[in-house]
Amino acid sequence: MAIEFPYIKNFPNKINPLEDSDRLRLSISKMKTLQKKRNIEIPLHSFISKENVDFGIATLSIEEGIGERIIFFLKNKNKENFEEIFHSIQFWGGITGRNIYVKNGGFENNFSLETYKAIIEITTNINQETCKADLKKVELLSKQIKNIGISFTTKHLSFWTRFANKHNFILPVLDSTLSLNLMYKCNPTWNDYRQYVKQMQIEASSNNTTVTILERELYNYFNNNKK
Repeated sequence: MAIEFPYIKNFPNKINPLEDSDRLRLSISKMKTLQKKRNIEIPLHSFISKENVDFGIATLSIEEGIGERIIFFLKNKNKENFEEIFHSIQFWGGITGRNIYVKNGGFENNFSLETYKAIIEITTNINQETCKADLKKVELLSKQIKNIGISFTTKHLSFWTRFANKHNFILPVLDSTLSLNLMYKCNPTWNDYRQYVKQMQIEASSNNTTVTILERELYNYFNNNKK
């Protein structure tokens, strides 16, 4: 299926923040509350603690904080850093990622540290030639982490490729906003994601931008042009 991308006139040189909105504020705040109720305290919670904070700017700071922690983890590689990164990405993604914390007895019953490590090992080594085969491996592994779907799995893939991929190969997020507007699907499959990755690379290259910047501009475009 060919994706019809909307026309975006000018692409920035760096990633823009998400658009601040009531929806974004509610989503991030609810995830912070949920994590705290589950005794999950992470330093990045502090970015939305100040009064009158712009949540768009705050989430960009959270992204940068996640990147710093990924880089730190690569040098130290301890379990605590690894799980903190996982929770930080979930926090950034918002309350729609709650299932891993609330279903099937909670996080400990759903999460597999060894499986997550295996996924990240693939993610940090994935490249153009291995992309299709590696994403199939990730698909199989992701089934071992319960109650986390494609939307949130691809958030993790995106962060780890942005900050740790050895070949500067970046994987985009495919959340509900992008899948509905670009693919007209509420529940995309992994095959849909593999096609999406390829077409996002082509579209980014044709606009002389990066996959990460393209993804952000599309997300903000669709949120600003809701029917």
